[in-house]
Amino acid sequence: MRLLSLLYISLAVLLVPPVAVKLLTNDNTISSGFYLTVLWTAAAGFATFGAATFLLHDKPFVKKLNLLVWAMGAVLLCTELALRLFMPQYADSDHDTLFRFHQVYGWEFVPGAEAVVNLEKNRGRRIRINADGMRDRQYSRNKQAGVTRIAVVGDSFVSGLEVDRRCLFTKLLEDSLLTGAEVMNFGVNGYGPAQEYLLLRDKIAAFKPDLVVMLLYLRNDLDDLSGAVEWVRGFTRPHLALSPDGALIWPEAPLIAAFDSDREREGRGPGSLYLLKLITDRLDTRYGLYSQPQELRLCRTEQPEDMNRAYRLLEPLLSATDSLVRSWGGRFALAIAPSIVQVYHDKYWRRLLSYRDLDPGDFNLNLPQQKIKQICQRLNLACLDLTPGLKKEAARGTELYFPVNKHWNEAGHRIVAGLFDSFIRAGADGACVDRPQAAERN
Repeated sequence: MRLLSLLYISLAVLLVPPVAVKLLTNDNTISSGFYLTVLWTAAAGFATFGAATFLLHDKPFVKKLNLLVWAMGAVLLCTELALRLFMPQYADSDHDTLFRFHQVYGWEFVPGAEAVVNLEKNRGRRIRINADGMRDRQYSRNKQAGVTRIAVVGDSFVSGLEVDRRCLFTKLLEDSLLTGAEVMNFGVNGYGPAQEYLLLRDKIAAFKPDLVVMLLYLRNDLDDLSGAVEWVRGFTRPHLALSPDGALIWPEAPLIAAFDSDREREGRGPGSLYLLKLITDRLDTRYGLYSQPQELRLCRTEQPEDMNRAYRLLEPLLSATDSLVRSWGGRFALAIAPSIVQVYHDKYWRRLLSYRDLDPGDFNLNLPQQKIKQICQRLNLACLDLTPGLKKEAARGTELYFPVNKHWNEAGHRIVAGLFDSFIRAGADGACVDRPQAAERN
């Protein structure tokens, strides 16, 4: 029993966060408060149990308690093994190996990369990146006669790693909804509008698309633009600024990688425990929207300064993007992708306000769409707001988003493809700019 007590105390020492981070990570940091709480709790539990076992080793109940602890440990171990065999988690995903550092964009898809990704229900999906760094088939630089070439730029809502490539809205457009068209998917996970502009300038321009559509995901793209958030650990994005006369100021020096190598960047962490990852996913599904409610900033009628700054940056950036696309004779349009909270108003928004005891009169759930449409009107840009179409389908009871990472599922991509098709067939030019509708109050 005394040996067991020493074992428990040794485990407690190893689980103290300052020690654990050196064993579990390569950068000596664990950013998640949840993991830190788990480590401190486990360390305290083992220390207490070790001390009790040492001091009370001759008590019968201590022996029974040890048997219970070991039995629980065996159950947890068997559960972990079963998950690894039959239900792999994102923790064992090669997701991050699809990306590499880029001194201009911050990161990019690795051309020709292949990786097995475990996202949502689609476990073990093999993701392939083409030679041009796209999650798409290979395209020729020279466009065939009579073919309309459409390029879609955006973040993970465009790349859609959660679904089969055949189910992506860009693929559905190319295969069946738009005859005689090539719909090129240039989505890169985590990208914001500034990176998408740079991608257009450096790479997409060579393909000379007839139409470029930028998908703006409201829940994080404005924060991406203002520099409020980065993305994968070890990467940083280019941060824009405004001159006194309102012109964009781009970073002059190349970006610097936070890690010396891809292997070092990937690191290790407590997320490698499948059972822990499964539990955190389930908690995020149930409570995630309430613990990280970006909509409370996006939709507050009195906008915080970081949101105002994002809109001030967005307008000249969209203008510059339009000028860039026009330089090769193409047309530019913007598509607005709402968050799951905006689509499922009653299911999430009302509960979120009630959960945090907030006054609905302080918010306008449609405010980001209204502001962005006003910018598009001033710039005479075509603008497709996906919100009404997605809300209409959601009202029929259709689930359009995956529950954990809140991205479109197969049904969501199908509806979005139909909305894009109608928009493009109507003529995606400045004459069909979507006019802001009346404010949606709560």
